[in-house]
Amino acid sequence: MQTLTTDDLVKDCWADIKLYGNCLVATPDPLTIVNDIARMPKSSVVVFLLGNETYIPELFNCLNDCAAIKWAFIYNLPTDIYFKTSLFTFLGDVIDSGFKDVFGSEGSFRDFLISRSLRKKMMHIEINYPHSRFPQGYSNNFVFQLHKLNIVDKQESVLESKSLAKVRTGNERTIFLNFIGQFTNRRRKKSIEIASSFAGAFIRIMPGFGGTKYTNNLYVKAQINSKFCLVPPGFFNNQNHRYLESLILGALPLILSNNSIDPSVNQNWTKKLNFVRAHSFKWLIKFASKITEKERQKILKSEFSREVSEIIKVQDTLNSLIN
Repeated sequence: MQTLTTDDLVKDCWADIKLYGNCLVATPDPLTIVNDIARMPKSSVVVFLLGNETYIPELFNCLNDCAAIKWAFIYNLPTDIYFKTSLFTFLGDVIDSGFKDVFGSEGSFRDFLISRSLRKKMMHIEINYPHSRFPQGYSNNFVFQLHKLNIVDKQESVLESKSLAKVRTGNERTIFLNFIGQFTNRRRKKSIEIASSFAGAFIRIMPGFGGTKYTNNLYVKAQINSKFCLVPPGFFNNQNHRYLESLILGALPLILSNNSIDPSVNQNWTKKLNFVRAHSFKWLIKFASKITEKERQKILKSEFSREVSEIIKVQDTLNSLIN
């Protein structure tokens, strides 16, 4: 048997491999542990790559020559970026922000250039090991709020809860759309300003990172009483926990098909809409204000089912790997 170091990761992995035949490792930076993982037996390590919002090629490529990798679940899995999509997101940004902000230091054209540089990064990412997408999911604090408000029992699955199923189909929603969070960047700030201009919008700007922990359960209460939830872009990518969390509580997420910073391929429901509605918050929210409750519920049900199926797919894959 090969002599290993006393490093905690190596010891834990080796112990798990002896007991179960494989080990599970979660990391936001595989570069720091790839050498340790490489010392494990062939096809014995299942890795969860978390983070990766900046799509640094080395973070994905460093595992290519690591025979120990049995499977990798990748959060923010890199996808293709097409020029047409980048152009559409740029035009949508111009519609929302106005022509005066096109060439500013933080204007629409700058975002377009960022999206093109992101495409170059994607082109240098090559994943040769077995892998699949790891969904965004929901946050721990979101579940904590559900427990605190006695909406879901601690032993109950959030995705299978019968009480939450009733919440989702409830029609007594007095808020048109809600957003609780930070501005963070120009594109996000502009989308929040646009949402604020619509009647029935409930907007609360929070002081710092941490999402729902600042809201004293207001986040969950707002979702339950809202028909829609604004999901603006973050610093690096288009999606966040708010997407699934709003679906769970019956508020249809208003998210762009693609945004000007992250025009990569995704599964957002808005990709089925026409060009203007899919890439402009002005037109997306206007569209949302006109659809019937029956149409809203139909989209909500379909999108929730798709997201749940993605999570179940991960569970099934993981079970097949470790059993």
